[in-house]
Amino acid sequence: MKFSLSRLAVMIVTATIITGCFNSGPKSLTVDLGDSATRSLLGSIPPSNFKVYFLDNHTFQIISDIYMDKLLVEKSLSSPDIRIIEQYIPTLNSGALRDYYNVNLNSFMQSFHYEKAIMSFNEGLRELQKELEVAQENVIKQSKVIDKYNAILTRERLARENIEDEIESSKLKLRSLENELSKEVDDYNFENKKKIRFSDVSFAAHDTFTSIKGSCKRFTKGYTLTIRKGSYCFSKKLPHSIKLTRNEFNRYKQGFTQYIENRYKLTKSHPALKGSYIDKKDQLRKRTRIEIASYENVNGSKKNIYEKSALYENTLRQNRYTVEHYIRNKTKYIEEYLGEDFINIKSKISYGIDLSDPNSPLSKDVLSSLSNIHPETLDSLYQVDFDSNSSMVVIVVDSKGQEGFPMFMQPKVIDQETIGKIDSLTYSLNSSNLESVSSGGTYDTFITLVGESFIRWKE
Repeated sequence: MKFSLSRLAVMIVTATIITGCFNSGPKSLTVDLGDSATRSLLGSIPPSNFKVYFLDNHTFQIISDIYMDKLLVEKSLSSPDIRIIEQYIPTLNSGALRDYYNVNLNSFMQSFHYEKAIMSFNEGLRELQKELEVAQENVIKQSKVIDKYNAILTRERLARENIEDEIESSKLKLRSLENELSKEVDDYNFENKKKIRFSDVSFAAHDTFTSIKGSCKRFTKGYTLTIRKGSYCFSKKLPHSIKLTRNEFNRYKQGFTQYIENRYKLTKSHPALKGSYIDKKDQLRKRTRIEIASYENVNGSKKNIYEKSALYENTLRQNRYTVEHYIRNKTKYIEEYLGEDFINIKSKISYGIDLSDPNSPLSKDVLSSLSNIHPETLDSLYQVDFDSNSSMVVIVVDSKGQEGFPMFMQPKVIDQETIGKIDSLTYSLNSSNLESVSSGGTYDTFITLVGESFIRWKE
């Protein structure tokens, strides 16, 4: 019985078995309907309708060569410049296909004005790229605008952080001065057997007055020392019982002066004392506001500059997508530019590999390659004697007119090293390895399955 694939309503299941020649190995091949979905699909078909074709290495290679020819032509048809097929013609395995293109290709190309089409395409691309460059420049410029705005805020933040550090330093200095003074009082009491109270000499225990015409003379009477800071006078009175040498007095005055200077800067008042940390913060805030106001007069408000940035970035994304989409659709552009002429050329070229037409050059090679292949039929146990000389097994299931059978089994490669150790081979059909028939029909799917299995085997 000769191979026949004339009926479209068939199901082809292909199993790739790279066996080589060996003396031992499986004696039979069993087809198993693996899961419930497959049993529902194929279970009602009698095993006599399962035809098994054992392909030898020679036939396997011929069909794979046909598949490679088909891939080369399809590659040229997907190229914007289909003239690339001229480079592939000498490498085609099919003599009938080579002859078809050698005889007809020049006449096909008479109406293929690729240069005009690509010139028009490039002009359009240049315009889109100009728009993209403008969008990129706008994003960069606006980014610099935002960077300058953020730089103002950053300078303010860093300056504010420095003020906070100074505040902490002043607080620490106050504690340090009081602690040092307390230690000196303790040492003095211990050495001189006296009892001076720390509260009497503490720097914190002082009186504060508002200076009169910038002078503190009125507030010196009755006080051991008086220091003016800003518009205030800070006076300290020590008990009469405490007698200080000149050096001790100078050290005490130095400590008190440092204490007042730091305490003054820490004063929280409204309005803020000039030179205080509150005053520093106010001055910083005013400078920043002036700088931002000046900046916004030129560039717009913060909201506006960020809205403009978002608009520019969105425009850039759209323009970038437009350019990428334009380039990706180069072939489609050329097809539309050339119109019917290009469609007719592709149709004439693709006819050479049209396996749905038995008269096409490549179909003739397929028919010739498959004409001497004789199938075996599964017995009632879904088994068939295994041909140890085969390198591929193709299983064809006749649908007998039932719908839903344009399905094919993904090929399966069998390891040569392990196949010789088993007595039987089971090929399981299940829903996970079935796929739909191609739009090219039965022959196209058959050649594709064999060709793809060949490529996987080579890899």
